[in-house]
Amino acid sequence: MLKADTVINEARTGETDLDFPFTCLKCNTGNPQPYVDDGKYSFQCTCGTKNAAVLRKEKFEVLFDFGALAFLDGYHREAVANFAAAFERFLEFFVRTIWSEKGLDDAAIERTWKLMASQSERQIGAFSAVYVSFFGESPDFLKNESLRVDFRNAVIHKGKIPTREEVEKYAANLFEIIKAQLMKLGAEAGRSLGRNASVLAREHGAWADKNGHEFCVYAFDGLLGVARFLPSSLETEREGERMGGNQRRIEIYSTKLGFSASLAARRMFLEACFARPAIAPPSK
Repeated sequence: MLKADTVINEARTGETDLDFPFTCLKCNTGNPQPYVDDGKYSFQCTCGTKNAAVLRKEKFEVLFDFGALAFLDGYHREAVANFAAAFERFLEFFVRTIWSEKGLDDAAIERTWKLMASQSERQIGAFSAVYVSFFGESPDFLKNESLRVDFRNAVIHKGKIPTREEVEKYAANLFEIIKAQLMKLGAEAGRSLGRNASVLAREHGAWADKNGHEFCVYAFDGLLGVARFLPSSLETEREGERMGGNQRRIEIYSTKLGFSASLAARRMFLEACFARPAIAPPSK
């Protein structure tokens, strides 16, 4: 998702539009950092303070937000790739959440997932088995026609250039599936729903203390915020409906919005969170 002025900015500053806008915990100076795969961040500010942080956000949430930004910028093929990757990582998140709810220890979960980490077919099989055993019903939304697998494969593997309307339809479908399953998880496995992020924060926080870093957990609200589907949040949503609600309740209530409405409601926030104005090219 690089534009011409972004390339200039990157060349001059070493930063990209997908750096997260961290700030120093001591002097509050901006210290944007590139996104990392494991969610653990550490950086030293110009004031000398060593900082460490985690984003309280699951990988599928970040990938879905990446897809939304690509979509907004007109990079439709890239948007499809991000949305598809987000859905695959959601399946992993779902399975891990249910296993945690069932009492499996972290080591057993890691060993088991490694057996299927490189094969999407195995992951779908694991999801289907876990889903039917936990909820007592078949995950019919996994059918190829429901997921629009042919469209996804045509874009990613055959070089199809999709229209904006096609991408929006694809994204909206995945958005509704993920949202519905997050609500199920919140209602039936809420104790484990936010566990992944909590474990990450605890581990990196311990590392930060040991290595003399200031530590902070960052939370930001994208299109599919897991925190909005925790049992307490669902209760707040009902309270917000009755009372009209404050800003937090409005955000929670927006879980009822579809993809287009949610994207419109969060567009400015997403753009501010993921992107910064590029530095203008030098005058000739």
